[in-house]
Amino acid sequence: MGGGALIDGGIHYVDTLLNLGGDYTEVKLVCAHGFAGLEGEDISVSIFRFRSGAVGVLLYSWSSPGGDRHRPSRSMASTAS
Repeated sequence: MGGGALIDGGIHYVDTLLNLGGDYTEVKLVCAHGFAGLEGEDISVSIFRFRSGAVGVLLYSWSSPGGDRHRPSRSMASTAS
């Protein structure tokens, strides 16, 4: 890993969320170091507020309990405006 979970793999899901939601007005992000044994942050939660009024949430983690340490856990959700 070179830049933490979000930069190394989650960025593709950020791109997808932006393609679905369009222009954003605000982004909040929290990163943490969990228990995956990686050097960088292995958990990130992002909340996007889009110009349309919709809200999108992205969870990307290499540190999911009971998960496969060779594949990340990811989840995306959004509201319609």
